[in-house]
Amino acid sequence: MAELKENVSSLSARMKNEEEIDIIQREIAFYKREQKDLERSLLWLSVKGAVYAPTAFFSVSLLACAFGILEVLNQEILLASSVVTIVIGALCLGKTLKSTEKAATAIPRPKYEVFFSSTRLRTKQYKANKRPTLNLVFHNIGDERSEKPLMVICFPEGIETRRKPKGWNKITTLYGVPAGEFEYGYSLVVDVINVDGYFSTGRFDLVAKRTGAYKILITIKDQSGRHTHEVSLNVV
Repeated sequence: MAELKENVSSLSARMKNEEEIDIIQREIAFYKREQKDLERSLLWLSVKGAVYAPTAFFSVSLLACAFGILEVLNQEILLASSVVTIVIGALCLGKTLKSTEKAATAIPRPKYEVFFSSTRLRTKQYKANKRPTLNLVFHNIGDERSEKPLMVICFPEGIETRRKPKGWNKITTLYGVPAGEFEYGYSLVVDVINVDGYFSTGRFDLVAKRTGAYKILITIKDQSGRHTHEVSLNVV
C-alpha cells in the first residue's frame, strides 16, 4: 500500500513535460484504482471482514430459526429473516475466500505497451522526402516495477540512423549471439541505457532508403522474462 502511494507521488512530481502529461496521468489513475482495489481486498482479509461480519450474520440467522420454532404466529417473518441473513453471511465469507485466493495466486509482474509518442499508436507514417525524429514510448502498465530492464530495438533492412541516438548504443551481440543473427532480416540493433522501471522514451532519427512498410521489433528483457512487441513504420 505504501509503495502504491509512493508511486502516485513520484509520478505527480514528474508531470513537467507536456508530452508526457497524458501518459503519466493515465498511470496515476491506474495506481489509484489499484490502491482502492487493494484496500477493499484488505477489508475482507481483516478480522473484521473475515470473522466478525460472517459470524454476526450467521448468529442472527440461528437466532431467527430458534425464535421461528418457538413463535408459531411470526414463523414466516422469522424464516424469511433467517434466509436473508444466512445468505448475507455466506456472501461475506465468499468475499473473504475470493480475496484470499487472489492474494495467494496473483503474481505481480511487469507488462508493457509500446507506441509512438506523437500518435499514441503502434503505426507511424511519413513521406520519404521528410526525415522526422521519432519517439518511442515504453510504458509499464503491469503490477510490478521492472528491475534493470534491457530494451532492444531491431530495425529492418532499409532503415538507418542519421546520427547516434542520444541515450542509445548500437550493439553487436545480443544474448550471446551476433545481433544481426538474433532476428533474421534485422540489420541495425540498438539498446537503451537509461531506463525507468515504469516509463521510458527512446528518441532517434531514422532514414528510410526506400518506400514501403517496415516492422520494427522491440524486445524487453526483465526479471520476468522476455517481452516482444512490434511497431510499424510506413514510408510513402
